[in-house]
Amino acid sequence: MMSIWTVSVGTVDFGDQPVARRHKIAHGRSRPTADLLTAPDLTALRTMLAECGLARIPRDPNDDPVIVESWL
Repeated sequence: MMSIWTVSVGTVDFGDQPVARRHKIAHGRSRPTADLLTAPDLTALRTMLAECGLARIPRDPNDDPVIVESWL
């Protein structure tokens, strides 16, 4: 099993506050977990994720518009 954190801005539940949600990836499928991180701004959220030893992956053009990037 692998985890990926998806960073979003402009979600229904958090509005313009940046949020990172952890998804479990297993058997080619991604499932959201209850784990999430929030911060007052995108820079602070990126710092939190980087301090966890995660690496940033740029947004894919096919991602939902609220997705800013992902972290592995």
